[in-house]
Amino acid sequence: MEGVRVTVAARAARALSEAGFRTKRFGSDSTWGTKSTDQAAIRLRYSTPSGDSTRVFVELWMPCSSSGRCGRAEVATLFRSLAEAEKFEEVKE
Repeated sequence: MEGVRVTVAARAARALSEAGFRTKRFGSDSTWGTKSTDQAAIRLRYSTPSGDSTRVFVELWMPCSSSGRCGRAEVATLFRSLAEAEKFEEVKE
Protein backbone atom coordinates (compact mmCIF):
# COMPACT_ATOMS: atom_id res chain seq x y z
CA MET A 1 0.00 0.00 0.00
CA GLU A 2 1.34 3.43 -0.90
CA GLY A 3 1.01 6.43 1.39
CA VAL A 4 -0.29 9.85 0.51
CA ARG A 5 2.24 11.72 -1.64
CA VAL A 6 3.43 14.94 -0.05
CA THR A 7 5.19 17.84 -1.69
CA VAL A 8 8.15 18.07 0.65
CA ALA A 9 10.00 20.67 -1.43
CA ALA A 10 7.17 23.20 -1.17
CA ARG A 11 6.89 22.71 2.58
CA ALA A 12 10.66 22.98 3.00
CA ALA A 13 10.79 26.20 0.97
CA ARG A 14 7.97 27.64 3.08
CA ALA A 15 9.73 26.65 6.32
CA LEU A 16 12.99 28.23 5.10
CA SER A 17 11.15 31.39 4.15
CA GLU A 18 9.48 31.57 7.56
CA ALA A 19 12.96 31.24 9.13
CA GLY A 20 14.14 34.29 7.17
CA PHE A 21 15.91 32.54 4.27
CA ARG A 22 15.56 33.61 0.64
CA THR A 23 14.99 30.43 -1.34
CA LYS A 24 15.77 29.24 -4.83
CA ARG A 25 14.88 25.90 -6.35
CA PHE A 26 17.50 24.03 -8.39
CA GLY A 27 15.81 21.22 -10.28
CA SER A 28 13.53 18.68 -8.68
CA ASP A 29 16.03 17.40 -6.14
CA SER A 30 17.19 20.44 -4.14
CA THR A 31 16.34 23.82 -2.67
CA TRP A 32 18.87 26.45 -1.64
CA GLY A 33 18.38 29.22 0.89
CA THR A 34 20.48 32.20 1.92
CA LYS A 35 20.20 34.45 4.95
CA SER A 36 22.53 37.42 4.72
CA THR A 37 21.89 38.65 8.27
CA ASP A 38 23.45 35.46 9.69
CA GLN A 39 25.89 34.89 6.81
CA ALA A 40 24.17 31.53 6.38
CA ALA A 41 23.38 29.27 3.44
CA ILE A 42 21.43 26.04 3.41
CA ARG A 43 20.85 23.31 0.85
CA LEU A 44 18.08 20.73 1.14
CA ARG A 45 18.38 17.67 -1.09
CA TYR A 46 15.51 15.26 -1.57
CA SER A 47 15.78 11.52 -2.11
CA THR A 48 12.94 9.06 -2.60
CA PRO A 49 14.20 5.63 -1.54
CA SER A 50 10.69 4.16 -1.82
CA GLY A 51 7.38 5.21 -3.27
CA ASP A 52 5.91 6.35 0.02
CA SER A 53 8.73 8.30 1.67
CA THR A 54 11.13 11.15 1.02
CA ARG A 55 14.42 11.73 2.77
CA VAL A 56 15.63 15.28 3.26
CA PHE A 57 19.39 15.85 3.51
CA VAL A 58 20.50 19.18 4.99
CA GLU A 59 23.76 21.03 4.39
CA LEU A 60 24.09 24.23 6.42
CA TRP A 61 26.91 26.75 6.20
CA MET A 62 27.17 29.49 8.82
CA PRO A 63 29.71 31.02 11.19
CA CYS A 64 30.29 28.86 14.23
CA SER A 65 30.35 30.05 17.82
CA SER A 66 32.69 28.65 20.43
CA SER A 67 29.95 26.31 21.73
CA GLY A 68 30.54 23.86 18.86
CA ARG A 69 26.79 23.40 18.27
CA CYS A 70 26.91 25.17 14.92
CA GLY A 71 23.51 25.25 13.25
CA ARG A 72 21.91 22.45 15.26
CA ALA A 73 19.14 24.69 16.58
CA GLU A 74 18.39 26.02 13.09
CA VAL A 75 18.16 22.51 11.61
CA ALA A 76 16.03 21.28 14.52
CA THR A 77 13.64 24.21 14.01
CA LEU A 78 13.39 23.46 10.28
CA PHE A 79 12.55 19.78 10.83
CA ARG A 80 10.09 20.63 13.61
CA SER A 81 8.32 22.97 11.18
CA LEU A 82 8.20 20.25 8.52
CA ALA A 83 6.86 17.72 11.03
CA GLU A 84 4.13 20.13 12.15
CA ALA A 85 3.09 20.71 8.53
CA GLU A 86 2.90 16.92 8.06
CA LYS A 87 0.61 16.53 11.09
CA PHE A 88 -1.64 19.34 9.83
CA GLU A 89 -2.02 17.63 6.44
CA GLU A 90 -2.89 14.29 8.05
CA VAL A 91 -5.64 15.92 10.11
CA LYS A 92 -6.90 17.98 7.17
CA GLU A 93 -7.34 15.00 4.83
